Amino acid sequence: MKVLLLVTKDCQHRHTIKEYLHRMGVSFEVQYVDDHAELVAKYNINSALNLIIDHKQKIEIQTLSDNCLPSYYELKQSMQKYLPQPAGRRQALLLKQQHGEPPAGFANIQKFD
Repeated sequence: MKVLLLVTKDCQHRHTIKEYLHRMGVSFEVQYVDDHAELVAKYNINSALNLIIDHKQKIEIQTLSDNCLPSYYELKQSMQKYLPQPAGRRQALLLKQQHGEPPAGFANIQKFD
């Protein structure tokens, strides 16, 4: 997974988002929209914080009314489908998609962070 963090140079929240991504184990590249007008046009950038995933999906991170960011857990939840899953979990999810409920051998699957 390739993640691009597009931010403005004066964004006060970019360090927090970088910390969140590190905690999630996501490697990423930082680009400043101030220096890359072509990225602003290509990804239709309208805010100071944006994550571009695999050059296809944009997650726009907006501050809340009191100028606070979404929490680490809210960001992680919005990125969940892009984050690598442990092999056992991925297999169980695939089986669940194919067969409805997982077979008996997968009934007690737990995710540990």
